[in-house]
Amino acid sequence: MIRKVRKEDTPAITAIYNHYIAHTTITFELEPVSEEEMWTRIQHISEKYPYFVYETEGQIAGYCYVHGWKEKAAYNQSAETTIYLAPSHTGKGIGKELMLH
Repeated sequence: MIRKVRKEDTPAITAIYNHYIAHTTITFELEPVSEEEMWTRIQHISEKYPYFVYETEGQIAGYCYVHGWKEKAAYNQSAETTIYLAPSHTGKGIGKELMLH
């Protein structure tokens, strides 16, 4: 089920994101993010843009959000979509469902 993000999703979102910090280079971050910092980010993004989670069997399998692409004024109307999936839920079409949503 795809639904809007809620505060109680923060621990699962943080765990998913921190996995990608620790095991990949795609986040461009070097240190794990705290749940407090993640909740601040979620709030900041979801004030202006859509932010969704994919929940299955009571667990967050992934999440996606739209955010501004660049800060400069010429990019004011540009945005990008970001999707992260729990490693155990990749290859199941969840990313595609989130993107289409």
